[in-house]
Formats: sequence, C-alpha cells, structure tokens
Amino acid sequence: MSETRNIDVWSATSMVIANMVGTGVFTSLGYQLFDTQSGFALIMIWVVGGLIALTGAFSYAEIAGRLSKDGENFTFFQRFFIRQ
Repeated sequence: MSETRNIDVWSATSMVIANMVGTGVFTSLGYQLFDTQSGFALIMIWVVGGLIALTGAFSYAEIAGRLSKDGENFTFFQRFFIRQ
C-alpha cells in the first residue's frame, strides 16, 4: 500500500526559491561579478530580476487559474494568442 505525502505551500515555495537562486548563482554570477564592481549594484540586479520573475509567475498563475482545461504552455498560448 502506498503512502500519500503532502507538501504545504511554504515547503513548495522554499524549494522553488532555492532551486532558482541556486541555478542563478551557479550559472550567471561569474559574468555579473566580472562586469559589476559594486556590491550594491549586484544586489540590486538580483532584486530587480526577482521582482520581474515574481510578476511573471503571478501572471502565469492568474492565466492558469482562469482556464478550465488542464495543459501546459501550449494550452495557454492556444487560448490567448492563437484564438481557436
């Protein structure tokens, strides 16, 4: 018999944040440090990028909440851009 496991909102959000920050640090931080000499400017780049990403995630979640059909990106694009 299999056991059901639930992840609460806080745990899921923490995992996504950790994944995104980890990916960003390991893939792009070297390029940012090479071009940006100021620590404050580097932090502001990350804050602005995070706000842009958060806005996109909220927009995507709003679109997903309004659709009654399950699907991935294709369903969203088909409904809102192709208009079939």
